[in-house]
Amino acid sequence: MKKLTFILICILCYSSSFAQGLSAYHKEIQQYEPSEEYPFGIINPKAPSEVAQFDFMVGICDCTDSIPQGPDKWLSFPSIWRAKYFLNGYGIQDNNFNRQNPTSNLRLFDKQTQEWKVTYISNAQAYSTGEWVGKKENGDIVLYRKNGDDQPYSRLTFYNIREEGYDWKSETVLPSGEVRPGWKKNCIKR
Repeated sequence: MKKLTFILICILCYSSSFAQGLSAYHKEIQQYEPSEEYPFGIINPKAPSEVAQFDFMVGICDCTDSIPQGPDKWLSFPSIWRAKYFLNGYGIQDNNFNRQNPTSNLRLFDKQTQEWKVTYISNAQAYSTGEWVGKKENGDIVLYRKNGDDQPYSRLTFYNIREEGYDWKSETVLPSGEVRPGWKKNCIKR
């Protein structure tokens, strides 16, 4: 009986120290994730410094979306764009809530290529996904999704970035250089 009691005590002690070690590990790998203290998380100090380029987006913004409906005609409606740090403060995940096309994006800075890699996901009418690549250019963040040489491509631009909000636009760039406007947003921080 003494031997069994000793074995049970050893198992309990090991389990307790294992659980404490696991708890410390979980805390370490999640310390920059959203929490009660930081509802949108914080940047991991080990993350590339470029992650701070999207600080303007972190939090909740009330936006006015506009979609072209013909020459000089736009359909406008409200949306909410919410962004937080994820992957323990190494990237940004955002969700765009609107009636037309709710989406989510994963934004990570690739240190090797010195570019942003943004993965887009939508499940509005049908599932779709895509990747845009880009960087900060003259104070704006410009992302591209190229379809091959001599093909139209998508350009997304965050501009007019300021403490109280930002603007965003999508455009199609034709091989001729002509730019066709797409979706645009004006976003104000809550």
